[in-house]
Amino acid sequence: MFGIWGVASNILFELWGIRDGLELGISFNVICLEVEVNCQDLVTRLTENTCLLHNLSTLILDCRNLLSSFEKCKISHIYREGSRCAYGLAKLGSSSTVGRLAKLGSSSTCVFAILDHCPSSLNSILFEDARGVYFPP
Repeated sequence: MFGIWGVASNILFELWGIRDGLELGISFNVICLEVEVNCQDLVTRLTENTCLLHNLSTLILDCRNLLSSFEKCKISHIYREGSRCAYGLAKLGSSSTVGRLAKLGSSSTCVFAILDHCPSSLNSILFEDARGVYFPP
């Protein structure tokens, strides 16, 4: 994929999603946060306090800085199959306008759709996720 960022990768989009989610959590005064990421390499880069020689180091360091804003924060790896609800929400968000829009801060360009309830198309997936149902690939 090529765009304003040059050649983009899944890890870039995942990082931006994490960063935007962290900013959203901060704006809602969240104290404790659990972040599940389906990329083990990204979990390692966010949790290990090492010197970064990586093309995404600025974004990774920004995420680390935002993570320090929370009193308690856990970052863990989740298999792709375990993030069906997140996938469904992303698919729904890319195909329609749902929820109400929230802009982070006056200078932010990040806009989120905030849902007051689970979309009916995701009810069964959310219920299965809550019960810990796993569907192998």
